Amino acid sequence: MLTDVFPASEPAIAGISGRIVLHAVLDAHPALPVAYLPGLNDLASVPARYARAGDVVLTLGAGDLTTMPDVWLAEADAVARERQP
Repeated sequence: MLTDVFPASEPAIAGISGRIVLHAVLDAHPALPVAYLPGLNDLASVPARYARAGDVVLTLGAGDLTTMPDVWLAEADAVARERQP
């Protein structure tokens, strides 16, 4: 999964986006299962849809992306509570 590219403490680089990275990856490896999810809201349900017990979900990034593991864990906790009798 690729998100959009956001500047941290530096100015944005004109013309650079997550979509450009996606196309570069797919040009190099057309069969690679990769998706472009530009916003954090798009990422919220990813582990619930794709991860299975024992999987490791890894993020690489900075800024708001670092909050996603907390969102995912809270969602997993809520699902686990719903399943309890």
